[in-house]
Amino acid sequence: MIKNAVYNILINDVTLEPIVGTKIYPIMAPQETEWPFIVITKNSVEPTDIKGAVSTDDVQNFQVDCYARTEREVQTIAARIRVLLDQYSGTVSSINVQNIVFENETDGDFNYASEVFAKSQDYRARIKN
Repeated sequence: MIKNAVYNILINDVTLEPIVGTKIYPIMAPQETEWPFIVITKNSVEPTDIKGAVSTDDVQNFQVDCYARTEREVQTIAARIRVLLDQYSGTVSSINVQNIVFENETDGDFNYASEVFAKSQDYRARIKN
């Protein structure tokens, strides 16, 4: 659920589009994908415990990884992703996102074989079911 919402927020941004185009993927990018690109992964879902009923609110933890040929480019992509997602609230792709909170960012290991830089960001989203 959250992957679809995040995908639509990112894919519709006019600032990211010239940099990554449509190269935003769930879980993993195809093997031959050209740099730069973005990968969205849902890490966990924490339901709200409601006695005798299905949870109406879930907290979904997700990660957004970005990859690029230069450190500057990966920093630009990561910064834009944070601007778009941190404190986001609204309905996107019929998903009621109550809020998204930025939690953490780390540099990925430089891949010498591919000569690629990476950044990983962690977020928590409260979703109304």
